[in-house]
Amino acid sequence: MLLLLVDGFNLLYRLKGKENIPESYIEYLANISKKLSIHKILVCWEGENSTKKKRYLNNSYKSGKRAINHDIIEDPYAVLNKIKHILEILNIPQFEIPYCEADDVIARLVHLFDKKNEIIIFSNDGDFKQLIGDGVSLYSGKSTITRDSFREIHWGLLPENYLILKAITGDVSDNIKPLIYISKDRIIKELPVLKQYKISIEEFIKYIAEQQDTNKIAKKTYNKRERLLSNYFIMDLGADAITLRLSDNNKKMIDFILYNHSPCNLYGESIRHEFNMMGIFTQNGYEEFQNYFVWKAEKVIPLFMRLSKGAI
Repeated sequence: MLLLLVDGFNLLYRLKGKENIPESYIEYLANISKKLSIHKILVCWEGENSTKKKRYLNNSYKSGKRAINHDIIEDPYAVLNKIKHILEILNIPQFEIPYCEADDVIARLVHLFDKKNEIIIFSNDGDFKQLIGDGVSLYSGKSTITRDSFREIHWGLLPENYLILKAITGDVSDNIKPLIYISKDRIIKELPVLKQYKISIEEFIKYIAEQQDTNKIAKKTYNKRERLLSNYFIMDLGADAITLRLSDNNKKMIDFILYNHSPCNLYGESIRHEFNMMGIFTQNGYEEFQNYFVWKAEKVIPLFMRLSKGAI
């Protein structure tokens, strides 16, 4: 099955200036579905307080940004509600999880779906490049980036290591400052491990520690390793956390979304009611679906403690 995971607000902002945005939204999805031969569409929205928890690591993260920009779309809340209502009527599942950004939810869905499904993420947000892999590609609306084309574009970099590169170079749009002001191609050239095999952030810090005496970029990066970790976990979409949280409830929920054909409301507070009524998605299951940040706390805090003690 070919699945299309849509970054809901990303598409919404592309339609600024259109006379009938809800109609244009659905038409856009229909055209993509036909062009790419999509079997199932899922739309993900920013949840309430979506950036709050990441600001614990960086209080300037996405400061000044709003999920809905009144300067771009007139009466955006009315437009958004119309779009959600139409998608519901069309039986297109929608996810809007409190305290989660749309890209975090999409990352969770990518790793909750069975590997037999091929997945296309629809967005022009570069953060999704870290999810590219076997069976997972990124479609911007103009072009598709696969695992192979990603490596061609990024000087041989493995997509699994893209997040480490981004942690070094930062993200101006999200107010995440770079560690060093050096081009991406030079960083990849000077730190070839990023092209050779998948490496964890902890292993990478050990690597640059070993290289710092003979490699200036490794030394500069190692000297700012605490901020490297901070940047990494802010931009991490939590892919590795998902497989650890794949309970029977989650499996049943995913099967329902993929193969159920009756109209249902899957966004906002109603998601609890819908699955509770079916007896397959309990309150604990709903909370489990949000424990991405619990995982982050378990992973981030020990790493920072070890870093402060000079263990890495």
